[in-house]
Amino acid sequence: MNAHRLNQIAMAVLGALLLFFATKTIVNIAFEEREPEKPGYVVEGTKQSAKPGDQGKPAGEAKPAGVDLTVLLAKADAGRGAEVAKKCQLCHNLDKGGPNVIGPNLYGVLGRDVASHEGFDYSPALKAKGGKWDYVSIDAMITNPAVYVPGTKMALFPGLPDAKQRADVLIFLRTKNDNPPPLPEAPAGGGAAPVAAPAASPEGNATPAAPKAEEPAPSAETPPAPAAEEKKPAESAPAPATPGEQPSSPAPQETPQQ
Repeated sequence: MNAHRLNQIAMAVLGALLLFFATKTIVNIAFEEREPEKPGYVVEGTKQSAKPGDQGKPAGEAKPAGVDLTVLLAKADAGRGAEVAKKCQLCHNLDKGGPNVIGPNLYGVLGRDVASHEGFDYSPALKAKGGKWDYVSIDAMITNPAVYVPGTKMALFPGLPDAKQRADVLIFLRTKNDNPPPLPEAPAGGGAAPVAAPAASPEGNATPAAPKAEEPAPSAETPPAPAAEEKKPAESAPAPATPGEQPSSPAPQETPQQ
């Protein structure tokens, strides 16, 4: 093997590495999300809630579950999904009969067997995954490919953390399918029943809600608390006689004259 052939092999290897790292850099820049310094809007007169880390939550506590995927799919929009899917087109072709690029062609991916598109060399990790690409599995895959399928070639894709955007992409992928599978149905009894509005009165005003039952009044047989007895003033006692003196006798009554 002459030096010219070695140079060609070295240039091919360097070109492949350059293409890989350049693609990874472009994808990271495209999907980089910067957090604002002050998220949301501050309304004057309201008290801001404390940060999650300031409430003393124990480590490893499970986060509350998000909105069900069936609810998000029912509200998703294919137009918004087409805009988000432009990020996917950096590595995938979405046209029917289109070629494989860095990743396999995604036309008809919904309902297709995992790692089954003809002409693409899948990673051993994805081949071992098995199953079919349904709404739930694709949603998990585009959330974080490196976590859902460790060792996949799609690990350089950072994922879509926004559940609403993922639902929009799934609805858009339904349009890229000749026979898309039906949308998943919500589980029976999984959602809360809607709150009924108060009935309107003939005058047009809403009938007020029934007042809460008051506590029962005390029974009439219960004797009232005894009132505090007033102290009677002590009767005045006659003044004691002075020592040495005889008590005065009452005056003699006069005999009536006849």
